[in-house]
Amino acid sequence: MPKPRRDVPILMDDTHAERVGEWEELSKHRFFIHQGYLQDNGTAKGKKSVIFKPIIRRSGDYEVLIAYPQRPENSKHVPILIRHADGEDTVLVDQTRTPRNGRFDPVGTFRFEADGQSTITVQ
Repeated sequence: MPKPRRDVPILMDDTHAERVGEWEELSKHRFFIHQGYLQDNGTAKGKKSVIFKPIIRRSGDYEVLIAYPQRPENSKHVPILIRHADGEDTVLVDQTRTPRNGRFDPVGTFRFEADGQSTITVQ
C-alpha cells in the first residue's frame, strides 16, 4: 500500500467551502485557521453541511484532517462524508476532545484522483 502523501498539503478553510443552511461565524475561542470558524448551534441536524471541494493536482493517497475548537458543548458524533476515488466513507468525529495533533484531528487516509470529483462534507 502506498504511503499517504504528506509532501503536498492542501489546506482548505471554511471560506473555501460551500455552505448549506444557516451557520454562525465565530472567532471568540481564538482557535481558527483563517478568520474564524463555523458553528451550527445544534440546530437543524442533518439539514446543514459545509462542503469542501479540494483541487487535487496529483493522484494518490492523502490524509484528511479536520480542525475544530475543542469544547465540552460540541457534538461527540460529527459526521464527515469523504467522497474519494474508491467510493465514499463517513467518519464520526468527537469534537469534545482535544485534536490528536494539537490543532488538526486525523479523519483517515483516502485515495483521490487528480481533477476528480472528490468532496469532504461536514454534516
